[in-house]
Amino acid sequence: KYIYAKYEYDAWGTDDDDNYAYDYEGILGLILKQNITDILDYKLTLSSTKIYRKGWEDALTDYWYLGKTYQLDNQFTVSPFDFYKLIFGFDYLRELGDSFYTSIWGVSDFPKQTAHNKGYFLENIFNPYKNFFFSFSYRVDDHSSFKDKRTYRLSSSYLFEKTKTKLKVSYGTGFKAPSLYQLYAPATA
Repeated sequence: KYIYAKYEYDAWGTDDDDNYAYDYEGILGLILKQNITDILDYKLTLSSTKIYRKGWEDALTDYWYLGKTYQLDNQFTVSPFDFYKLIFGFDYLRELGDSFYTSIWGVSDFPKQTAHNKGYFLENIFNPYKNFFFSFSYRVDDHSSFKDKRTYRLSSSYLFEKTKTKLKVSYGTGFKAPSLYQLYAPATA
């Protein structure tokens, strides 16, 4: 997938004809699936993104940002019974970022930064009888800047066939580390 955008914008609350920016985004992914046995499946996902943003306001104001990510996701699914499924695996994300901004106010250089996250996950899915479902998920993230974060989720649902109404309930915690762009890029870039 590739995205290219060029847009004009106004700065400082005035109607400017010469302010413009470019956005280039490339996304590449590969998914491999394999049934290893009757009860064990494997899925591997590899992906990469590249984002380049460049803008210009006038002879004194210029900026750009370059970001890249590389991701690996390994997932195993074990289904020993019709009413139970276990999903587990690990994933890895590496992020790189670099940015520069110059204006009449000065120069803001965000030197190259990197971050990575290793994640380990486990999900138990129970379907003990036809219309009832229950699951429990647990995840550990080991981020290069934010260290270990542990999250979980409980969810359940019941289908009332007569009215075709599904009652759902879910409770969970979450963690999402800020991107390098959010952490280090100049506020105006």
